[in-house]
Order: sequence, then structure tokens, then C-alpha cells
Amino acid sequence: MYKYFFFLLIIFLSACKKEDKPVNEDPADTHHFEIVTSPGSYWVYDVYNIDSLGNETIKPKQDTVYLIGDTLINGYSYAIYEGGYFGMKRTQVLRDSTGYLVSENGTIMMSYTNSSDTLDLFEDQLNSYISFIIMDETDHSIDVPAGSFDVKRSLNTYFRPDGTDFTACNPTHTFNTYYASGIGEVLSQTSFYNNITSNCSYLERRLAYFYLAD
Repeated sequence: MYKYFFFLLIIFLSACKKEDKPVNEDPADTHHFEIVTSPGSYWVYDVYNIDSLGNETIKPKQDTVYLIGDTLINGYSYAIYEGGYFGMKRTQVLRDSTGYLVSENGTIMMSYTNSSDTLDLFEDQLNSYISFIIMDETDHSIDVPAGSFDVKRSLNTYFRPDGTDFTACNPTHTFNTYYASGIGEVLSQTSFYNNITSNCSYLERRLAYFYLAD
């Protein structure tokens, strides 16, 4: 039964995957959702490990992300975000492209206008899984240490095309990321491959405080 379900899911995702388009449109009207682009802004996150029973353990080190400036790529301005990502270092180069938050290579991170298409589809043949990203059509409100925020949620779901369970606990697993207009990322989840597949544990970071430069 699972194999039949996943076969249909693959066909559905392939049909719904957003066409690759050059990211060169004019920016969307951001009246209802604003992307932060002001250099000097920063965000600090508490990081938690969450086990298969839902028990949370806070990590001793926070993540801090800085918006350090911008750069021009193909005539378009991208904001540069640099800092911690679940204890590791990461640099992101992003811009708002007609309702999509995209990287410099065209990878779609989220959309505040499109909740019907698959935004990203990835296949890992080595570890035999497929992941896809969609947006939740329902707006949410969540509480984190920095306060309460109205947010949009992206869902990054992992499954195995042969129908076997992705983790030791569930057939699939979905990592959530929540974005607030005029703020940025409020909460996100990830995991190392062996931790989620074998132990069903993952990492979650929550916005603790932030500063938005003028």
C-alpha cells in the first residue's frame, strides 16, 4: 500500500514542480509580506535537540545571524546573511523575486504568494530518499522566546520512493520553517541524517531576540 502511495506521490510532485525560471522579474508588491534587507540587522536563536518522545534539551550555544550587506548579481540586489546555522557557519545570499525568497543560484527558500506548487524537489540516490518543499496555505501564529508572531510555514518532507519508512518511527518526516513578515525566520528545524532516520531526533531553533537596522 505504501509503495503505491509513494508512486502516486512522485507522479504528483513531478507534475506540480514549479518550472525553472530565470529569477529576473520585478519585485512583488510586499504590502502583505516584507523581506528584511537592511544591513546591520541581526537575529539570535536558541537551539534545541528534540528526541522521539518530544523531550527538549537546549544547546549551550546560540545561533547568531547577521545581515552584513548586499551584492549585485545579474543586475539584481541580493542581501547577504552570515552567521550560525545549528552550530555551523553558513552564508546565504537571498532576494525577493515576485513573491519568492530565492538564493543566488535560483533555489527557492519560501514563497508568500504560492501555496499550490512544489517549490523544490530533491533526490538523494546515495541515501535513497526524495524531499520536496511546499508552503502551507494557512497562516499561523507561534510563540518563541522573542515573542508572538504571525507566520507563514514552509514544509520540507522526506520519504523513500521504494515505500520503506524514512525514519525508525514514521514513513515520512517533515521539517518546518516559519517566516514572519518584516522579521524573517522565526523558527526552523533540521537534523543530521543518521539522527532523524535512526533515532527520530531533530534540531529546532527559535528566535530569542533580534535587531532590525533602519
